Amino acid sequence: MNKAIAFVLGVSFMWPVAYAQELSSIAKYPKAGKNENRNVIWLEKIDHEENYKVEIIATKQGMTDCNTRSYHTDLKKKDLKGWGYDYFVVGKADQVISTLMGCLDNKKTLADIPVVLPAGESIQRYNSRLPIVVYAPKDIQIKYKIWKADKIVPAVISNE
Repeated sequence: MNKAIAFVLGVSFMWPVAYAQELSSIAKYPKAGKNENRNVIWLEKIDHEENYKVEIIATKQGMTDCNTRSYHTDLKKKDLKGWGYDYFVVGKADQVISTLMGCLDNKKTLADIPVVLPAGESIQRYNSRLPIVVYAPKDIQIKYKIWKADKIVPAVISNE
């Protein structure tokens, strides 16, 4: 009984250490600035990674009503000098864009509002060997979505 308790306690105290060791492998990346977070996306190793893509998604909490709202910002891909790795930096998202419908109930709720990122940079190839590192302002949450190509369909040739 005492051995079982010691094992459970040992594993529970070692879990943060194991996680910290995994994160320490990205020490070559710059530390997050004062007003930003460094978000790290670790992907599982899967078969046929070439059939998958990763979409970086950003949201920001704000008050919303019946109108559709979004923020727009840039996503810059930067090179980690001397390492050959990339990382991403999300710009500030201060200006909300909204439809202008008249809301009958005038009810406002706190919600995650999408932060639209440029599609050219927000969709990346799936690579389980390296993390995707994204620096973002502290008020922006980073999430991700995995896309899978079920089949490859040939294009129709039209030489007319």
